[in-house]
Amino acid sequence: MKKMLRSSTSQIPRPSELHLMDGLENLEQMKQQKAVVYRWRAMFGLVVLVLCVLAGYLLFQDAVDIIAWIKGFGMWSPVLFTIALSLAIVLLLPTPFVKVGAGAIFPFWIAVVVNFVASMVGGLIAFVLGRWLFRDSIKEAIQNDKRILNIESALDEDAMRISVLVRLSPILPDEWLNYIMSATPVSMRVFVLSN
Repeated sequence: MKKMLRSSTSQIPRPSELHLMDGLENLEQMKQQKAVVYRWRAMFGLVVLVLCVLAGYLLFQDAVDIIAWIKGFGMWSPVLFTIALSLAIVLLLPTPFVKVGAGAIFPFWIAVVVNFVASMVGGLIAFVLGRWLFRDSIKEAIQNDKRILNIESALDEDAMRISVLVRLSPILPDEWLNYIMSATPVSMRVFVLSN
């Protein structure tokens, strides 16, 4: 019975096995060697794609209504938008379109402040959660990714400069970077300043 349980749980992919593949050859090799991991990735990608298309269709269809609904909160609308955006950052939801949407809803300077405050608060909450709750899981998930390991070794030498440069890079989304940096030796002060 124990062997049967072990074999069924070993078929579920670990986070460290779910890394991006580069090239068609690697994809074919993965299909042959790790069919279960490939199926999980394909299903996950399909679900994410369907959700994005559905959300985009619903949001753009009712964009005027959504803007009017958010503005309906009056002077509290920037505060509520900031809280929602911070929560989206913590939950690893893709936020670039939401940040751009702030410019459609609010005047320019209010949109800038809302985006800045939400990025700082959401990033700090994600960093703290990653540092004290999910650190071991994050380390296990990134242990096989050479890019992340290179960034981590560079962070040991010059944490502030590398933190700022990694934030400017389009390779890693900011939402993920908050959690990844929590598993590195970056201090909270350096994280806040680089954010």
